[in-house]
Amino acid sequence: MLHLAGEIVLFLIAAALVGVVAGVLVCRLLGARRRAEAAVRHGEEVEALRAEVDALRVRLAACEQARDEAGERESSDAAPSRLIAALDMSPEDAQAEVKRRFGGGSQGEDDLEEIHGIGPKIAGMLREMGIATFRQVASFTDDDIAVVSAALSAFPDRILRDDWMSSARERHAAAYGEQI
Repeated sequence: MLHLAGEIVLFLIAAALVGVVAGVLVCRLLGARRRAEAAVRHGEEVEALRAEVDALRVRLAACEQARDEAGERESSDAAPSRLIAALDMSPEDAQAEVKRRFGGGSQGEDDLEEIHGIGPKIAGMLREMGIATFRQVASFTDDDIAVVSAALSAFPDRILRDDWMSSARERHAAAYGEQI
């Protein structure tokens, strides 16, 4: 009987060891599978971002070509350095620069929310910076776009993406009967 009890204890110990080894192997395999799936997801995200960057480069090249064809190109060094300087500004410095450029001297105030892509929040931010008329928005230069974009840190690409200048020209013509 003692011999039988010893065999049972040995079998239980062996079964426990087999169970522990099997559990460790399963956990490692599942962990490796999860890591592999995460790596694939990460790779897909990286590829999606690369595709988006490539699309933006193509769009930038098309915009530069259109500007070149329109004869509006400045010296090749001026525009990039201006943009880099604006991007290096803090939003507060950019807002101060916008106020310096546009603050004061505005005649009246237009409803900036009528411009495509400008909602109540952005309209309020623009008014705080001294931009209150369709004429001001329609007259944005490349410098102005860079600085205002830096000042609107939460919405940096909205000006060009939504083409505020064209929409502001249309709204100004409709409101005042004159072309800018």
